[in-house]
Amino acid sequence: MNYFYGFDASAESDSWNKGRYKNENGEKKDIFEILKDHGVNYIRLRVWNDPKNVNNPEEPGLSNLETLVKQAKRVKALGLGFLLDFHYSDYWADPGKQAIPQAWLSCTTSDQVAKKLSEWTSQVLSALHDAEASPDMIQIGNEINSGILTGHYESGKLKPLSSVVSGSSSRSPENYIKYLQSGIDAARKSCPQAKIMLHLAEGGGKINWLLDMYKDAGLDYDIIGLSYYPFEKSHGGIDNLAENIKIFRKTYGKEVVIAETAHPFMTDNPKSADLVNATANLTHKNGKVYEGIEVKNGLVTASVKNQAAVIKAVSDTAKASGARGFFTWGGEYLGSWKYGMFSDAGLPLASLNVFKD
Repeated sequence: MNYFYGFDASAESDSWNKGRYKNENGEKKDIFEILKDHGVNYIRLRVWNDPKNVNNPEEPGLSNLETLVKQAKRVKALGLGFLLDFHYSDYWADPGKQAIPQAWLSCTTSDQVAKKLSEWTSQVLSALHDAEASPDMIQIGNEINSGILTGHYESGKLKPLSSVVSGSSSRSPENYIKYLQSGIDAARKSCPQAKIMLHLAEGGGKINWLLDMYKDAGLDYDIIGLSYYPFEKSHGGIDNLAENIKIFRKTYGKEVVIAETAHPFMTDNPKSADLVNATANLTHKNGKVYEGIEVKNGLVTASVKNQAAVIKAVSDTAKASGARGFFTWGGEYLGSWKYGMFSDAGLPLASLNVFKD
C-alpha cells in the first residue's frame, strides 16, 4: 500500500449512526463498503477500556473491545488497512484530558500502572488475533502531547493523578516514557507485524521537544502520527506542517502520517473562530490562501466543497512533504455534526470523493 487514504470510522456502530449509511443510490450499505468504493484504503478504529464507566462526564460511545472486534473483522474482510487507536482511558483522550481507566485507580506505583497498560494492550490484540482481525498499525495513546494517564474522573469531574503514578510529559517524564514503552513492548510481542505509531496533536506546531524525548529514551516506534486541524489555532500554518513533516522524517528517521484532519461543511456562525483559525492556518507565508479553497468575505468558508478542498490541501501537503498518508476524523457522525461526511439521511456528501486518487 503506497499512500494511505484513511478514515476514522470508530462511531459507525453507535446507536445514532448504526445501520443508517447509504450509497449514492440510497441503498443501505456497510459504511466500510461505501468508504472503500470512494477510495478509502485504511480505517482507523479507537478502543476505550470501559466507556460505560459511571464516573465519565457522559457515555462517549460504543468503542469497547467487543465492538472493536466486530468492526475490525468487517474491515479486514474488505481488504482494508486497519489502524488501532488505544486511548488508554474510559473516555476521550486528547491534549486536555488523559484520564486513567477507573479499573486501574487502585495502582499505587508506576510499575503497577505500566503492568496494567501492558496487560490491556495484550488483551485487546489477543482478541483481535483470535478473530483474525489484527491491526496493521497501532497507536500507543491518542494525542499524547500532555502525557498519558495523567488524571481520573470522579462523578464526571476530571481530577489530577498523584505525581507518583501520573504520566505527565512535563511533570513526570520518567513515567510517561515508561508507559509508552510498556505499550510498545506489549504491541511488538502480540502483533509483531504491525507498525507502531506515537500520535501528537498540533502537527504544524512546536512539538520537537516531545520527539526529542522519545529519541533520547530510545523508544522503539515506527511512525510519527500528527493531528492537523486547520481550525485549531495551535495546529499552525499549513506551510509549517510541511516543514515539520520534512524535518521529522530527517531528524528522527520515522515515517509520518496525518492521523487526524477535518473541516466543517456547515457552521452556525460564518465568522466563527473555527473559520478565522482555518483562514489563518491555510494561508501561505506569501499571503495567499491554499489553491482551490474558497474564501468569502475574507474567510475560508464552511461548505461541502471546502470540506473536500481543505482535506485535499492537507493530503497534498503531506504527500509532497514525504508523509505516508492521512486520516480524516469525525466523518462517520450523522445528525447535523458539522465535520461529518454523510448527510443526516446517511447519504455520502460529495466531499467523500476526496479520497479518490
